[in-house]
Amino acid sequence: MSLTAQFLFSCLASLTSLVTSEPVVQQQPTALPEHQVLAEDVGTWDAEMTLWIPGLPEPVTSKGVEVNELLDGGMWVLSKFESELFGQKFVGRGQFGYDPISKKYVGTWIDTMSPHLSTMQGSYDAATKTLTMEVRSIGPDGKPMISKSVAKTLSADKRTYETFEKRDGDEWVKTMSVVYTRRP
Repeated sequence: MSLTAQFLFSCLASLTSLVTSEPVVQQQPTALPEHQVLAEDVGTWDAEMTLWIPGLPEPVTSKGVEVNELLDGGMWVLSKFESELFGQKFVGRGQFGYDPISKKYVGTWIDTMSPHLSTMQGSYDAATKTLTMEVRSIGPDGKPMISKSVAKTLSADKRTYETFEKRDGDEWVKTMSVVYTRRP
């Protein structure tokens, strides 16, 4: 038998074994205890926001509503936030989960005030019920930017969310604070 015939026979044998072999059944992953931390935010929340914006003498305040849903399987929380900022409707969407390989909480965020996707990862401190994330995004100047978000659970129906940016060196400066109250 020629080399070409041997090669073709080998390929045919491989294809035949692929077609006739039993399909591999992959078991669906299940939610871990770390996912429960995020699931506690499921529900509808009223939000009171305060933003500190460079160049403005006073902080900007606004009210909003956040609705968080648990994706089937319990591993992802999908978030929708709506408010009004500077006389315009503001809508943001996030998805948050836990990556068991990196052992980090992860998330993404998009909103109507930016054409850029923000990505985040961080850790949870069970003693203080605080989730701290490093946020990577593109700043208003078009350059890559790293900020920090800190979400703290105060009770089953009250939580806070704060963001910080580095300005003038290595000092973190608070740029936003949100107080959430769960609707009944």
